Amino acid sequence: MNLVALVLLILHIIIVSWVDAGTVVLMNSNITQSFEDMEGDFSPSEEATVETGVLYVADPLDACQKLRNKPKQSTNGTFPFVLIMKGGCSFEHKVRNAQETGFKAAIVHDDVDRDFLLASNILY
Repeated sequence: MNLVALVLLILHIIIVSWVDAGTVVLMNSNITQSFEDMEGDFSPSEEATVETGVLYVADPLDACQKLRNKPKQSTNGTFPFVLIMKGGCSFEHKVRNAQETGFKAAIVHDDVDRDFLLASNILY
């Protein structure tokens, strides 16, 4: 996936997200947007920290199969994150595929604006 598609996808997520919780900063475009987030119910709880990293778009987008794109090794201490589209399989399955490919964090996004967040082991 090329850079233009990645930027368009991220901008789409930013536009449909309006509730404060997490923050995305696009350095080249100088855009900061907060969005509602929640920790998965299938993983151990982590202490809140600030991490920086490179955001990749999952290939395939829903991450229901093994990911074809692997993160590059960082030389500056940042982490590889992956952006995954909701649907097709459980959140846990998506995150496990991301972990097995070498990503340190997974962001599962929904392109439908809702008044609530859903995250569970059940299929979405």
